[in-house]
Amino acid sequence: MNQNIFSIGAVLISLALIGIYSQDLGKQSNGFARKPENNESIANRAKLFRSNSIYKQKDKNLVRFSLSRSFDPTVQITLSIDDGNMQIESLSRCMSQANEIGMSKIVNVDREYLSQIRTLIKTEYLTSKKEESDAGLDGAIWEIEVTWEGEYYFHSVWSPSSGPEYKLGYALFSRASRYVSLGELY
Repeated sequence: MNQNIFSIGAVLISLALIGIYSQDLGKQSNGFARKPENNESIANRAKLFRSNSIYKQKDKNLVRFSLSRSFDPTVQITLSIDDGNMQIESLSRCMSQANEIGMSKIVNVDREYLSQIRTLIKTEYLTSKKEESDAGLDGAIWEIEVTWEGEYYFHSVWSPSSGPEYKLGYALFSRASRYVSLGELY
């Protein structure tokens, strides 16, 4: 009985010390929130993939969805609206570790799907007001790049649950998941 009371007391004291230390550490580091702007930029991360940033490919109509997740490998899906080629790539590790190409596959998507993506880009993504995104500790950075009719567009959001970035990212991720296992979308 005394041994159980001693063990419970030791655990409670340990938890209290951990709680105090965590609060102090959080104050020193200005919190634990991961801000998208503190992570690798799209230009730096694009070097890790076989295909470079689509910024230089303004003569084509492309959409790229880059998903940098806390606990799953980073995924990059590039779709050519012109010819229907979808390139699906993933890094072998998640954003907090060293990155290497883990998988790369090119597939061709049907015209009906291309029409859906074209409509999403024209009626939702390009016409929407881009708002600042909150960041969090667990989640993912969703980056959407679009080259459309000679122009380049980019927006980054933290784990969206609605909006044009969510609709476009979800549509690309869902289709790519038909061809390869990409894990969870969050």
